[in-house]
Amino acid sequence: MVFSVYSIDKLTDVKEDAINMPERVSFLKGRKRLVLSYSLFAYFLSVLLAFREDPSTIPLLFIPIASNALYSIKLVPGVPRFKDIPGMKNLFVAFSWTLVCTLLPALHLRFQSSISLLIIIIKLFINAALYDIRDVKGDRENGIRILPVLLGPKKTAGVLLILNTTLLPYFSFAGDGI
Repeated sequence: MVFSVYSIDKLTDVKEDAINMPERVSFLKGRKRLVLSYSLFAYFLSVLLAFREDPSTIPLLFIPIASNALYSIKLVPGVPRFKDIPGMKNLFVAFSWTLVCTLLPALHLRFQSSISLLIIIIKLFINAALYDIRDVKGDRENGIRILPVLLGPKKTAGVLLILNTTLLPYFSFAGDGI
């Protein structure tokens, strides 16, 4: 499923990647249908495996796609898309993957701690924002208002370091309960 979602996302980010990752655009040139076919097959296979194991988990597999649509589509006239609000990309990535990665096991196991969900969201937010630092040039040229475009790469890294550091006290007391 992860392969599928990220591959489809890369097919839609060709404009930004032409600046940030020209080698990716070069690879995709002439292979878009193949990548899309493999991605859709991988998603279908994920759903099929989930159905075989536990059909109640299938709705969870559509969270990343639904999240991406909610993030990208203008829902209310006169109100900006979530994509146009700085920092929302990272929140959407963090929340959607946290929900999938925690709720799937939670259907079969018990959570050790409800705070773990918040920790995972923060860590995934940090990870998503770190990758945005790499893409700042293309995003700036395409008018995408992500944190590194607004704050600059150094300030963004500083904010992420502070955010990451705030998790240290929790980890020092959590032990095996995470």
